[in-house]
Amino acid sequence: MSRAAALLTMLGTLTLGLAGCGTKQETESPVEHNIRSLAVLVGRYRGFNQGKAPASPEALKAFLKAKGPGESALKSVGLQPGEIDSLFQSPRDGKPFVYLAPKGGTGMPAMPGPDGKTKKTVVFYESVGASGSRWVAYGLGAIELVDDATFKQLVPDAP
Repeated sequence: MSRAAALLTMLGTLTLGLAGCGTKQETESPVEHNIRSLAVLVGRYRGFNQGKAPASPEALKAFLKAKGPGESALKSVGLQPGEIDSLFQSPRDGKPFVYLAPKGGTGMPAMPGPDGKTKKTVVFYESVGASGSRWVAYGLGAIELVDDATFKQLVPDAP
């Protein structure tokens, strides 16, 4: 195993650990579960694809629908194959989550944090959100509900 592959495998393991081993937490809302699961599943995809991130939500869906690694990844977040399509939609705004594919396929998209210094890697976010806020998911599986001003700092090119 190459050093890069070993590092990505370690990051994937860390991602699952940060996400509570990928299982739905009792206090987690459906939108939190969906967006956290998507971030974790991107990490699982990368682990099985030599560090390369999915090019699109459709590529991630195809991976999840495949027997073997995709099926295993789904089970790791407590989901069944029939739940894939609903996973990609926010229950709050009824819209598909937006995926930020990394440029070049291997790096994670880096964006300035709200303080203008720290880099936060947003991989998914709610398209519209609700009540002036949106859920965002970061590269290692962490999620956060942010207000519109913070969201614009995290994803300045978002509509």
